[in-house]
Amino acid sequence: RAPDDMIASERGRPRATTPFPWGTSLDAALAQAKSANKKVIIDFETTWCGPCHSMDEWIWTDAEVAGMLNSGFVGVKLDGDIEKALVKRFNVVGYPTMIVLDASEPSEKEAMRMIGYQSSKEVLAQLGPKRLVVRSGDGIVHGAHFPRLACFGRARRVRCGSLPNGVALVTINMGIW
Repeated sequence: RAPDDMIASERGRPRATTPFPWGTSLDAALAQAKSANKKVIIDFETTWCGPCHSMDEWIWTDAEVAGMLNSGFVGVKLDGDIEKALVKRFNVVGYPTMIVLDASEPSEKEAMRMIGYQSSKEVLAQLGPKRLVVRSGDGIVHGAHFPRLACFGRARRVRCGSLPNGVALVTINMGIW
């Protein structure tokens, strides 16, 4: 069972002085994101959705969340009761649903999806840079944050995989390196 007061941890967090601007047109957001080299975040919500209103009041106005969104995203809010064609196109099954699109891809590839209420910490973890852990033998030799991860090397020497919470694991055979 979820705690009765899901926003208790949000009340003490600083509020944004520069709010994140949400548009209402997906096409305009995609065009703006392409020209600014940003991603698009779509917030599917409805007027009757309580968790949607909580996110509007507490999460999207969080200083750290708004700062991250302002620096790398173009936002669009869509009412699921009105935008039925987009609800179907993006296979939205509940509210709120937040979808991040990579506008640099020709087909606006879906980069990630969050369904239901998300705390500010959860949003930051999902939208922020992913952690890279490089391991040699039985000990971790390096860990750092990288916004994008590419795995290089010969298949027998470098193995890439993923772990929960967006952590990428790269195991390197240090025998020749």
